[in-house]
Amino acid sequence: MIIENGRLINVSTDQEELFIPESVTTIGSRAVYGNRALRKLHISPNTVTIGKQAFACCENLESIELFQGLKRLDSGCFQGCVSLRTIEIPDTVSSIHNSAFTGCSFLFSVRLSNNLRRNIESNTFAGCTALTSMVLPPNVQQIKAGAFAHCTSLCHIDFRNSDIVIDRNAFYDCPSLTDTVREFIEEHLWQDSTIDISSRASGPAGRLSNYTERCFVLDGIQCRSIEGVLQSLKTADLAEQQRICLLSGGWATKAGREYDWKADQTLFWRGIPYERHSKDYNCLLTRIFDSVFDQDPEFRADLATLKDQKIDHRMGLSNPSETVLTRFEFIQQLKRLMKKV
Repeated sequence: MIIENGRLINVSTDQEELFIPESVTTIGSRAVYGNRALRKLHISPNTVTIGKQAFACCENLESIELFQGLKRLDSGCFQGCVSLRTIEIPDTVSSIHNSAFTGCSFLFSVRLSNNLRRNIESNTFAGCTALTSMVLPPNVQQIKAGAFAHCTSLCHIDFRNSDIVIDRNAFYDCPSLTDTVREFIEEHLWQDSTIDISSRASGPAGRLSNYTERCFVLDGIQCRSIEGVLQSLKTADLAEQQRICLLSGGWATKAGREYDWKADQTLFWRGIPYERHSKDYNCLLTRIFDSVFDQDPEFRADLATLKDQKIDHRMGLSNPSETVLTRFEFIQQLKRLMKKV
């Protein structure tokens, strides 16, 4: 076993049971790839990341013990583990990357982390032909193409986020899905004609991103982007809030990461606290967008250009406890202002 600075580099063993040492925080890419002797795996409570294809093609791996503290399952980490039957993913895991369980054909039971964020990535459970049901946590925003492709026994899915986006072919070749699940999927399919508001997009769809630099004044405070204002709400310090309001793009987002507001769900504007789920906070959001609308003619012009289009914000979060502006709140603000141009 080779370990360097907390990273498991390689394991060569003919033993059926493997205990990852407590000194390991990261299991490196392909560290145990293709080990056919391994049947039982115990991940250390100190392990944070399981790397790319770390245990891929361990064909006889039957059981995996994971602990709270694990945060990331990287792409293909358990791909091709055809003997794996069940897995429980701790609630500390926030991201599972593409193809993590592709081809785990005997896997019939998966318990996902309740704190899984954003997406079920492409091909995550593709070819899991024994899988019969799945509960998708409320923070899952999107199910990407091929995520459950060829899951031929999959019958029921509990979608905890009613605002989820589903890519075409996410459930390709899933003949056992109930009619209720099929209807839900059809209602939430991403339409090719939908315009995604994103900083990565071109034209008005890109400029309507909160990252875009726009000069406006809100309650006497000079602002340089909507993102700057939103991130500034995380601090009660007025001087620091004014500084963040003058930032745009990724710089604003980075500044906001310094502050933990989620524990008590309280945000601030000019020294006044706002409970995240309150009507007063919703009114504050409206005033922010109204200020940009009133003071920036280019913002109004971009809204007018997309006025009759269907818009969305795929990368936005939907749980208000996790973000200062949800995907739904953002799109509703834009739609509201489009009616005024």
